[in-house]
Amino acid sequence: MDGDLALLKQFNEKSKKQATIYARKYHYDCDGEFSVNFYQMSSGLDDSTGACRLKYLGCFNDHALSQRALGFDFSTNEVTVPGYPMSRYSISVDQFRVEFKSSHIVKDLYSSLIEFPRYWESDFEKVKADYPEQAREIAELLDQRISYLASIQSSKDYKSSWVYYQFIGKLDALTNAINGRILKGTRYFYSPEAYFNKYSSRLVSLSAREKAELHRRLNRWD
Repeated sequence: MDGDLALLKQFNEKSKKQATIYARKYHYDCDGEFSVNFYQMSSGLDDSTGACRLKYLGCFNDHALSQRALGFDFSTNEVTVPGYPMSRYSISVDQFRVEFKSSHIVKDLYSSLIEFPRYWESDFEKVKADYPEQAREIAELLDQRISYLASIQSSKDYKSSWVYYQFIGKLDALTNAINGRILKGTRYFYSPEAYFNKYSSRLVSLSAREKAELHRRLNRWD
């Protein structure tokens, strides 16, 4: 919003800070009351984790229906939170989670005046279209890991969910390998969890117990 950008400029003038990240956030049950929050980057973007640190500088509070002070509020504490670039000029502040059984990323978007050289892409087909060789390497790495776990699960007749939890147990290492090595030099970060949620059904089968339970449910009369 142009008005929020104008508030950011006023905030920087008054505080002598260099806020570059901002967003309007409405407060629930306060009749349209909102705050515009301001942050600045306090660390560079990590190539392996796809995250940076953001310092909270303060906010502008509109209306005065709650206990919040009206106008600009300048932070006096050293509060930093993680940030995850989601496009060239937007970043998720203090929130990044891949939804269960989905490739969708839960985020809290803020606008940025600084362009990010890399950002998170949840659609593997987009990664494949723009960087086919890197996408092939990612698929080989993750399919190999999923297949290995699926073979153990099948031989021991574990529930299919066992594969997911074992895969997630190595999530940090897989994330670092994909983003710190395979996708380094590209404009994307990619989550191995998003890949698992979308493609693992090709490689993971239900256990005998799960198949029996599914058969029972499909054939009951109620």
